Order: sequence, then C-alpha cells, then structure tokens
Amino acid sequence: MKINLSGRAAIVTGGSKGIGFAVATRFAASGADVAISEAAEIRRAFDEVMKAFDKVDIIVNNACASSGP
Repeated sequence: MKINLSGRAAIVTGGSKGIGFAVATRFAASGADVAISEAAEIRRAFDEVMKAFDKVDIIVNNACASSGP
C-alpha cells in the first residue's frame, strides 16, 4: 500500500531502534518530515518540530520502560 505523507510532520518517540525506527523510516520514505526523540524529551522535541516545520501532524509514542522479571 502506498501512503503519501508529503507535507506532513511527524514525531516518533523511541524511534532510534526496533518498531519505532521502522515507523520513522516508513514515514520518511512516504515523504514526511520526521523527528525522532526519547520520551523524556518529547516537550522539547515538540517545540523544536513546531519551530522547524510550523506544525505537527503525527505523533507516535513508541517509547516504553520495562522493569523486567
């Protein structure tokens, strides 16, 4: 399926690896401007994306923490 995200701006938290990285890569390949951040930095990332792109169309909150067994 071809998705056209040209002109859209996205933030993907936890986008440096795994599912978040795959989402960010696909968004970029579909024409979106994409910012990747960690959950703790989301407010700063949002402000920077607003300055750079003047909008945020998509936010993917993929960051999580696990305490493990």
